[in-house]
Amino acid sequence: MSTALHAHDTSASSEQDGFTPVQSLTPERVDERDEQGRLVGRHWLRQGVLHGRMERYWPNGKTQLSANYDCGQLDGLLYMFDEQGEPLQVAAYVQGRQHGITRVFVQGRCVSEQTFVDGLAHGPALVSNGAGQPSAKMRFVKGQIDGPVTFLHEGKVVRKALYQAGLLEGEVSDFDRDGGLIQVANYQANVLEGPLRRYWPGGGLMEEVVYTQGVPVGPPLRLDAKGRQMDNDKAQPGLLARLEKLVRG
Repeated sequence: MSTALHAHDTSASSEQDGFTPVQSLTPERVDERDEQGRLVGRHWLRQGVLHGRMERYWPNGKTQLSANYDCGQLDGLLYMFDEQGEPLQVAAYVQGRQHGITRVFVQGRCVSEQTFVDGLAHGPALVSNGAGQPSAKMRFVKGQIDGPVTFLHEGKVVRKALYQAGLLEGEVSDFDRDGGLIQVANYQANVLEGPLRRYWPGGGLMEEVVYTQGVPVGPPLRLDAKGRQMDNDKAQPGLLARLEKLVRG
């Protein structure tokens, strides 16, 4: 599909004797149309550079994208919409860089809210599911996850973790849908380090494995639901089934 450009020059004067009139600094509107003559885009140029509002349109005439430019750089709020007019994204820009809150939408519902500073994710972030319930709460520092992170399922906490500069660092705890503790592991720079403990429903220790630099040290300690140590070769089917479920998630 070809697109025709139609310029609407708002300047009333032309250059004379090497002098550029003030009017030439006035933005010039440019319309883009498809082969059927439908308006598909409109923007403003000042001395050949985007300056002012820039818009794109769906074939049905609804706005697809709307943004503001200042001397060729995105500056202000950028909006994106689907063909039905529902929002897809709203992002804040300052002199070409994301700066402020960016929101992402699915079927009109906000599913992600992220703070940016000078083009990098920096500050709180919230991810939600399609029903609008929070599914992850975290914080970024200069583009990397840093600090405590909480993951949720249908409003209930299923994991708590600590990150440092984008890597798991410290204790990570997993919970079942009833809030019961399933597993606690320790990490250094995204690698298992120290004891990893798994628990029976009710809180009793089920298994413990000690790791050094991601490698298990010695055989696991396994206990049955009554707290009795078990021979690893004779582990009850119930324990093995729960371990398998933990691994599969």
